[in-house]
Amino acid sequence: MAATVLVVEDNDGFRDALELVLSMEGYQVITAIHGEDALHTVQLIRPDLILLDLKMPVMGGVEFARNYRLRRGTKAPIILCTAADSRETIDEVGAVGYLQKPFGFQTLLALVEWVAGRQAPVAGGVR
Repeated sequence: MAATVLVVEDNDGFRDALELVLSMEGYQVITAIHGEDALHTVQLIRPDLILLDLKMPVMGGVEFARNYRLRRGTKAPIILCTAADSRETIDEVGAVGYLQKPFGFQTLLALVEWVAGRQAPVAGGVR
């Protein structure tokens, strides 16, 4: 069964591109446009992995992660996809890795596959 990836990204074009690339690699992809939307989604579906933007309207990535971690049940690992390069934020979110925007799709797939357990660890982008 394919791993389910929740992509939380407010930029429509970037979110659609992530969805397309991951789907083509066999992942089941669910999208959310901000943190509040993502919190609703995780009540209905348990993702295996979350790709999370930090700066979004309504509810940003840090607030989403804080609320998500408070919920009962199994928690999916989080990979930050952000333009910021802040170790403090990565630690605050509890992310297992990060991708600094702009990033290539090969880098994305390598990190996602590592976190999903499909491949050996990648250099860079991992905590």
